[in-house]
Amino acid sequence: MNKFDKIGIAILILGFRIGLPIYIIGIIIFFFGTLKLKHKLSWILSPLILFFPIFKTVSSISYYFSDIQKVDLFLPAGFKGKKIIIDNTHFGQKNEKRFRRE
Repeated sequence: MNKFDKIGIAILILGFRIGLPIYIIGIIIFFFGTLKLKHKLSWILSPLILFFPIFKTVSSISYYFSDIQKVDLFLPAGFKGKKIIIDNTHFGQKNEKRFRRE
């Protein structure tokens, strides 16, 4: 394992985190290394295979937590002025939630 292999692996991992152009640069640098072809292919293809499940997991978790504290305001079209939100629920009172929103 020479310096091209180490630099290529580091740039592959960094490219997986940052974006496709850096990933492609990592692939090009990695091909100048001395590892066997099956090791090179496993290092190159594993981030591509893992991208979709990791992306799907992160997006579903962020979608779930994105609207926990939101409150919907229904205002007439063209409304201008102050909006005052008055919350007169008692401590421990259950709120009716529809589609995970209050």
